[in-house]
Amino acid sequence: VDGTYEATLRAARWAREARVPLQLNTLVTAEALDDLPALYELAGSLDIMRWSLFFLVPVGRGTALPEISAEEAEVVMHWLATRATEAPFAIAATEAPHFRRVALSMMRERRMTFQAIRQHPVGRGFGIRDGNGVMFISHRGEVTPAGFLYVVTGNVRERSPVELYRSHEVFVALRDPARLRGKCGRCEYRELCGGSRARAFARCGDYLESDPLCAYVPGGASAAMELRA
Repeated sequence: VDGTYEATLRAARWAREARVPLQLNTLVTAEALDDLPALYELAGSLDIMRWSLFFLVPVGRGTALPEISAEEAEVVMHWLATRATEAPFAIAATEAPHFRRVALSMMRERRMTFQAIRQHPVGRGFGIRDGNGVMFISHRGEVTPAGFLYVVTGNVRERSPVELYRSHEVFVALRDPARLRGKCGRCEYRELCGGSRARAFARCGDYLESDPLCAYVPGGASAAMELRA
């Protein structure tokens, strides 16, 4: 709609003038790929607290949008991890938990301590993914493991969401990295990453399958031991 972009920027500046914490969300698609550097510069001018990049999950209206390849995603994540070391705001990758692997490797190269890594915004998110530290409740009361992972486990009108999260088979399976299949199941980073379960379900019909957006080939090393080294 004509004028939407300008109106959004005005609203963002009003929010900051009122000292309201502001988060900028960007959907990463093939169409937006070349614009990310310019969006990074724009984010810096808006005095935001966080820039969250949503890596497309092909569900709903998202099925009509062009996806990036796993190789392109890897390049973007390395670029983001570098920007995260210099940005005056936090940078997060939504539905792309393999960003943690890239960020961890860079932090280890800078010889950051285990404690410093765990206190870093990326480190605090280790292990959190769809259904593990995340739960979504729709306006109809339906409980799913995430907003993009539409596997209904129950309804809050009938069962406690706490009970569903703790005991429903879907949530129990999603919290267990040993039950991941394919490349994700063999990956040494499966505990701190685990891949996007929503993307696996959208592309493969199985929320325990490998995340097709990840280009990493498991190498057999222990990420947990690396993190403690």
